[in-house]
Amino acid sequence: MRSFADFSTEAGADGGGTLVFSGPMLVSGLGKIDRRLRDLQGSFKTIDLGQVDSIDTVGAWTAWRTARDHNAKIVNCSPEVERLIEAVSKAEGTGAIRPPR
Repeated sequence: MRSFADFSTEAGADGGGTLVFSGPMLVSGLGKIDRRLRDLQGSFKTIDLGQVDSIDTVGAWTAWRTARDHNAKIVNCSPEVERLIEAVSKAEGTGAIRPPR
C-alpha cells in the first residue's frame, strides 16, 4: 500500500505553533499536500520533521520552502537531512533551469 506525506499543526503556548510533517516526504507522495501547504494560514515557529519516514530532494525543498514562507525553523531532523535542506536552500535563485539559447 502506498503511503503519502501529511502534516498537522500544534498550537504553541506563545501563539507560535508547530507544523509537524509525517510519512514519506518523497516526490511520489507530496502531491496531495502541496496545495494545502500553499494555502496554509496562521503562524508557527517550528517545522518538525521527527515523524518523517524518508525524505528526498523534493521533500527537503518542500520543508525548506514552507519554513521560508512562514519564517519558521526546521527541527528534529538527522544531520543528513540538514545537509540536504541546506543544499536546496542554496539552490534558490541560482538562475534559469534551462540554459539560454
